[in-house]
Amino acid sequence: MSLPSDRFTILITTKNRKSDLTFTLGKIQYLLDKENVNCIICDDGSIDGTSIYIQDNFPEIQLITNSESKGLIYSRNRLLGLVTTEFAISIDDDAHFITKDPLEIIQKSFYENSKVGLLSFRIFWGLQEPETSHSHETSHRVKSFVGCGHVWRMSAWRDIPDYPSWFVFYGEEDFTLFARRFNSPPC
Repeated sequence: MSLPSDRFTILITTKNRKSDLTFTLGKIQYLLDKENVNCIICDDGSIDGTSIYIQDNFPEIQLITNSESKGLIYSRNRLLGLVTTEFAISIDDDAHFITKDPLEIIQKSFYENSKVGLLSFRIFWGLQEPETSHSHETSHRVKSFVGCGHVWRMSAWRDIPDYPSWFVFYGEEDFTLFARRFNSPPC
């Protein structure tokens, strides 16, 4: 399946984890080299030289910074507000894809399921990648998801309020599902 231009934006928040981010960017470089992929990183007040590293080594990445740390959720809201593509892939600064052709899989999933607004990914934790990423699992509706790897259909994101910034770290997953169900934030 061929992918149209400006279809995906990869979003990454980071704070004082330059070595993790360096590893991740190395692992997803093949995606960043595609014409249809943008990348925006929010440096949430790092003091370890993260912003300089990104500017010097990845000039094609759009970098935004918080002069002082505002938290993961605040930063995710900022990033999502800048997306102009159809899909926004949110990954943590220490996460990357191990599945072959993830963009094609994402696009196919959304096009075959026109009412789906968000996809969550199976997550593998470990320093050594598994021998295979093949799975016999099938896609299914979930009650929650892990925020370190998910993708928005941006039209669905725009239908709900921003994540509450006071979550600081985690919580956006349940908020998303609640807001989508009732089309309003929880009390």
